[in-house]
Amino acid sequence: MFSGMFWTKNISSITNIKCTSYQFGAFFQSKRWKNGPSHWAVEKKNQTAIYKALEHFDDFYSSVYGKTWKSIRVALLSPQKYCAVINNYDNSEATATLLKNEGAFNMRDAIKGQKNQLKKQSEELKRKKELDAVHAMDRKLEKITQNKEHEELQTLYPKNVCIPDQVIDKEFLCNDNSIDWSRQIDSKSGLSTTALYDFIPTSKLKGREDWVSESEHYSYYEKYLKVPIDVAHEDDLNFPEHLQVYSFETSNVSSFQEPQRGSTGVFNYYLMNASSLLPVLALNLAPGDRVLDMCAAPGGKSIIALQTLYPDLLVCNDSSRSERLKRVLKDYFYNLKQVKFTMRDGRFIDETDLFNKILVDVPCTNDRLSVNKNDNNIFKKTRLKERFRLPELQADLLSNALKLITVGGTVVYSTCSLSPIQNDGVVQMALRRIWEESNHRFVIKDLKNALEPAKLFYRFGETFGMKYGHIVIPYLPANFGPLYFCKFVRIE
Repeated sequence: MFSGMFWTKNISSITNIKCTSYQFGAFFQSKRWKNGPSHWAVEKKNQTAIYKALEHFDDFYSSVYGKTWKSIRVALLSPQKYCAVINNYDNSEATATLLKNEGAFNMRDAIKGQKNQLKKQSEELKRKKELDAVHAMDRKLEKITQNKEHEELQTLYPKNVCIPDQVIDKEFLCNDNSIDWSRQIDSKSGLSTTALYDFIPTSKLKGREDWVSESEHYSYYEKYLKVPIDVAHEDDLNFPEHLQVYSFETSNVSSFQEPQRGSTGVFNYYLMNASSLLPVLALNLAPGDRVLDMCAAPGGKSIIALQTLYPDLLVCNDSSRSERLKRVLKDYFYNLKQVKFTMRDGRFIDETDLFNKILVDVPCTNDRLSVNKNDNNIFKKTRLKERFRLPELQADLLSNALKLITVGGTVVYSTCSLSPIQNDGVVQMALRRIWEESNHRFVIKDLKNALEPAKLFYRFGETFGMKYGHIVIPYLPANFGPLYFCKFVRIE
């Protein structure tokens, strides 16, 4: 039997010892072993919603995003990055000075500067191409002249006789009619036989073994047939003059101070994930707009829309969190005459020909929240059926928005999920329904060129097979997102 166990007085001075005791006067160190998979603590951990979300994402997203998923996963589990939306209903100039002193940048000014720089580079590239075309034409004319001189010389010599080197450049060889000289490669052109491989189809692209093919990427919803849809390029993303948003530069992980109430009694700025700015910018708000925020809670995107000072009417609707939405907006606005709050199921809103701008920021798996918080997590066992029905709910909401929008109006659909089912998949389902159930015609806006200057702050997932929309991919230097958005404009 052990004679007894006691701690030494100077145990704090002993390093790398987790447990000590005396056994028959002998001093020894005990080792802590990890619990096995059947241990109650491990089983309890494996039952949490966070664990279930990570397990699901590891299985699903690794097949969609390949090796990139590892870096996305790290970013999702790390603190997200915020931007500060200045409140124009407070002392906006003082707030802007405060944020500048903290080292933040005005996103509108930075994106505008990047846009001008890209425009300058594009113009220089265009001029270079024009000069290259002129030089190519000069070389072609020079070649034609040389060929003409060669033909004239040929008239002075009998057939099958070599033209003396003194008379013509050594580039021209004997006039042998048995050789088709037009199919030869000029050694002076810099071309080699490897250039011919550009025209030989390959069975596999080396270095792209981790690529997920388009057919596999969209196999999750192949049952939804393709529908005729027009896609139009949009080259500019309008950033309203009165909308002031500040963020820290890429790789700067500084945090903003908590907002403070100013002299008017409202908070001086609103903190949010900067990716949420993009769906509102995609609406291209203008003075006099009548806007519906179909799923408005907690209110961040509604705040952005109001800070543009453009809408004549903003309907903030949410089926379950309307009171919370009111409290948030009252913290930032002392005059809400143009705002109307409703608490309706967005699938059944029926005010047609009223709204020319509709934002459909649907309920989703909320990937960042799902891997960080157990509270209100969509991966809880009690919410299993709700999670499985999300794509159907999302398609219903988007379909109704597409029915409500006026001709010439804009609908923007968005999620904070990386799931291709909830993103392009839902867009495809909704388009199919509209095509079958109405005479409405839409064009989807390709914003790739318009988003190019915004790469100063965001990382876009341009190589993951998006057919309709655009997605912000989380990564540590600029840990925004995830956020997917797609822009529709009704043309009939």
